[in-house]
Amino acid sequence: MATLGSREYPEYSSTQCLRYIDEAKRQKITTLAAFLPILGHKNPNSGGVGLKLSSMGKFYRVLEKEGKSIRFTPLGDKIVFNLAKGDRERACFDSVSGVALFKDLYGRLGADYNPQDFAPVLQDLTGAKPADLEGKAGDIEKLYRDAVQYLRVPGGSTGGGPDDRRAPTPSGPGDDRGHESSELPRPRPGGGARPLAQDDDPRNYHEYTSGGTFVRVAKDAKVLRGIEWMVKGWLKDASNSRERKPRKRTSGPPPVGGQS
Repeated sequence: MATLGSREYPEYSSTQCLRYIDEAKRQKITTLAAFLPILGHKNPNSGGVGLKLSSMGKFYRVLEKEGKSIRFTPLGDKIVFNLAKGDRERACFDSVSGVALFKDLYGRLGADYNPQDFAPVLQDLTGAKPADLEGKAGDIEKLYRDAVQYLRVPGGSTGGGPDDRRAPTPSGPGDDRGHESSELPRPRPGGGARPLAQDDDPRNYHEYTSGGTFVRVAKDAKVLRGIEWMVKGWLKDASNSRERKPRKRTSGPPPVGGQS
């Protein structure tokens, strides 16, 4: 199990863990000893084994270990013994949306998001220190990008509209052990300023206007730190873009060889 700030997340991706249980089902595995080669380990006490079992058990809720035995959870059964494609998609959705951090990221970012927005949103959700964020944001984004394919509502659109993210909560025993409802929060619309609510005081915000650009930022230290992180990324991209542009040659004699 890994942590960032106040939040926990799995070390291994949804797809990798689903492959593990699909292969366990194919080989009819019921013991940890027989499961180890599938996980790529020989020693059951290896740290990697514990992290993979934690990802499948605590986070994705598809596998349980009891002593030397392993078994699929009711949710895992729905995934590996599915009778129709739609049933598997729904079960995968219920599994991955049970990871609170992925669910909250999806509520804020959706499926199609600006990569520059990821770190500020992640910091806002976790309360992580900038140094910790810099070391883990990339790995978490990879996990999130993998999870997005399962967080799309089965049979629904993925175009980023707020109304296509809702889904019923999981049903059946064992699917929601201590976890929140799998209904995904509606993503906040991005790009474009929204008018302040009638009871919102403009003095609580910094505002900047230049040409066609308008920015409104809350006077909040956490928010401002997130904006600072984002702007630094934009500046870096802008600097790299300038360096990649070919320089125009000034007038003068042609280079050696007669080429111009």
